[in-house]
Amino acid sequence: MPDHPANRWRGAALAAILGAAALLAGAGFAAAQQPTREEIIESLRAKRLTRCPRLDATAGCGAAQTAGDIDVEIHFGLGSTGLDAAAVSQLETLGAELGKPERKGMVLLVAGHTDASGGAAYNQRLSERRAGAVKRFLVAKFKLPDDTVVAVGHGKTQPKNAADPLAEENRRVEVALLPPGGAADGR
Repeated sequence: MPDHPANRWRGAALAAILGAAALLAGAGFAAAQQPTREEIIESLRAKRLTRCPRLDATAGCGAAQTAGDIDVEIHFGLGSTGLDAAAVSQLETLGAELGKPERKGMVLLVAGHTDASGGAAYNQRLSERRAGAVKRFLVAKFKLPDDTVVAVGHGKTQPKNAADPLAEENRRVEVALLPPGGAADGR
């Protein structure tokens, strides 16, 4: 095709239209990723176990038991340890739940994770810093005793999306309530 000014203009116009469409689609996607207040509250509600958590089958399970009924996931940007507005909103909702009298003295597990970009040592430190950021927020904002919030980092060893180790959903911190006398499994 000859290099004609009209062809260059058409190409630039097409690129601008495609770029604008991509930006609009990206904005809609980002908005879709923000959890609603109802979704956050639902994630805090008790979940029922469908199988017995005991290894000793002779002890029996009886009725279904409530599992760790706090299970919140905070997402992070690539290489980031900063809490964005969505994360702060989720943590404030969590803090309100933790402020209830029946939650006093319960222990939270804050487990940091990364995607697979970067080396193992870097990702381990990053996951620990992410977990530490969430722990510091919870302890400072809601006056939780430091020893009731256990922060651990798993680096890139436990991806949420193992099929895509670089997926953004792997860059997260999971906050869960430890069962009384339970051990931190790191999720």
